[in-house]
Amino acid sequence: MPRNSWRPRLVLYLTSALAVPTVWPSEGASEQEYLGEVPIILTASRLRQPAADVPVTMTVIDHATIEASGLRGIADVMRLVPGMYVGHGHGIEGVVPVVSYHGLTDEFSRRMLVLIDGRSVNTPLFGTVLWDDMPIAIDDIERIEVTRGPNAASYGANAFFGVINIITRAPVMGEGIYALARAGQDGVRDGVLRYSNQIGLMSYRATVGHKADDGFVNVYNAQNHSYATLRADLDAGSHDSVMVQLGYSDGERQQGFISSPVARPRTKSIEDEYAQLKWQHWFSPMNELSAQAYFSHVNVEESVQTLPLPLPGLPLQAYYLKSTYYESRRDLEVQQTMEALPGLRLVLGAGLREDDIYSPLYFAGQPAQASSLKRLFLHAEWRAAPQWLLQAGGMAEKTSIAGIDLSPRVSLTYQIDADQSIRGSVSKAMRTPLLSEEHVDYGLDFGPFRDQIALASGGVHSERLISRELGYHAVLLGGTAQSDLKAYSDRASRLIDNTVVPSANNLLGFYTDPQNLYDVSVQGLEGEVQVHVRDRTRLVLACAYAVISAPASHPEIGLTAPRQNFSALLEQRLGSRWTATAALYENGRLQPEGGQGAVLSARRLDLRVTRTLAEIEPRARAALGVQNVLAPYQDFRPDNVFTRRFYAEVSFGL
Repeated sequence: MPRNSWRPRLVLYLTSALAVPTVWPSEGASEQEYLGEVPIILTASRLRQPAADVPVTMTVIDHATIEASGLRGIADVMRLVPGMYVGHGHGIEGVVPVVSYHGLTDEFSRRMLVLIDGRSVNTPLFGTVLWDDMPIAIDDIERIEVTRGPNAASYGANAFFGVINIITRAPVMGEGIYALARAGQDGVRDGVLRYSNQIGLMSYRATVGHKADDGFVNVYNAQNHSYATLRADLDAGSHDSVMVQLGYSDGERQQGFISSPVARPRTKSIEDEYAQLKWQHWFSPMNELSAQAYFSHVNVEESVQTLPLPLPGLPLQAYYLKSTYYESRRDLEVQQTMEALPGLRLVLGAGLREDDIYSPLYFAGQPAQASSLKRLFLHAEWRAAPQWLLQAGGMAEKTSIAGIDLSPRVSLTYQIDADQSIRGSVSKAMRTPLLSEEHVDYGLDFGPFRDQIALASGGVHSERLISRELGYHAVLLGGTAQSDLKAYSDRASRLIDNTVVPSANNLLGFYTDPQNLYDVSVQGLEGEVQVHVRDRTRLVLACAYAVISAPASHPEIGLTAPRQNFSALLEQRLGSRWTATAALYENGRLQPEGGQGAVLSARRLDLRVTRTLAEIEPRARAALGVQNVLAPYQDFRPDNVFTRRFYAEVSFGL
């Protein structure tokens, strides 16, 4: 498969899409709608809804909170979400961020959907998210909307335990030049340069950046990558809009172990690129038609020289192993939003997706793999009475792997008064097996000897989740604070995991086979409070308590989530130029899937001080910070030890 064979198709794909009329509404599709003190949420049901009306529990992290935290990576920002666990795992992709919700924690994020402006970034091969390799600057993020609970009724595949939707800033929100430089201990070297402008009816933003660090102490996991993104919004009237986005990243990540004769220290190169187009048309303020198309492509290459190996029937010698794989995705979706009757709003749509993978390592004998998906979705919101809001909907998907899956949801909200509401919901979510779970044939070839590592017997079924939740939402302190409480009970069945198959011809004496192995139940409580007092004080509190009931055959599954976690971020302005931030993150003990050993409970305190260098243009700021003021802690694995890290940064805008 030629590496660049996808490029002519991308040109044709975008050229065809751009044939759509290009006009943009003066209402701006209401970018401003969700920038207020009480934001309008877009992700929960695909309808624009205030937080009190959403059918599932949501957390919204805005740009100011991300900036105040001083966190370098998008994955780390998820520490502010109740029930989220964030760490760094040693997996096939190397030492990469791990983000999980409600347990079953491993190095993949295949049971959670991650979107950037509505574009899925879960990879087709493993369903994981390459958090550190995505072409996006954290400084370009306007907000992150997190659905805490299944949302397959609105988004289908992967939206099993939750959805993370990263919404980038509109170009008109930051015209001019912006630059940031950051340096710190453990080789931290970050830089961002952005230029935004408006030419007639078009506004655009171009960003380039670089991110690098040396990783954990005594672990071979240094990384660096560079990226470039472009977003253009076209405004040509009061009824239509077009958004175009392009992105590319290229980087390297170290991985491997000095103690291993085969998985030796090596460097993996990763390229990630995408193109996205979205068109919207407003027939009226309550009637909207939109179409979105995107293409993404990931290319991964690595090679390693083993130590001399004593293999059966072969002389003692070293071997050169090389792995290259490509994966691409093409997705097209059409959506209609309307007010069918007074008090009744509908959103309905359809989508197509095609995934292609080429990997001689993971699909030996048949390296080219493909899958397809077709989906139909509907959501209805009915204001039955001033205090009652009934919502129902679902997703129907047909995939080439699992056939037809249905994911319905129903919720009922009661408005106690203008500031308080309670919500009950029941939903079903399905997760389609991945190509790597249905067709994997993964092994290492040492001349004529093949060491089989994983081999799928096939026939796996979609995972299933039934979720029930009861939520309470309140606006407090005259609108300066919001709180959200949630009690839930999840029942997940037919979960896919690796079963061990004995094999005398393997170096380890076995290989693994993905199968539907077990059912689990998760019950818990979650709460969060966000307080914004003008532009002087910002407080974000999040806490969660969860219990996993595991089957007797797999008792270790009950330990794959911390029993409790807690986070608190406080930002306080000190006069006209100084701002101080303190953030505390805590989680209990857990034991990730994959037999990597128990990880002790962790507590981390970050401190940051920022000073504005000029009160008038040009805008300029400097910051000093320290991550993990407290004692070193284990990060997902016992050998990942996060120590104290100082950093300094400076930024300016013209």
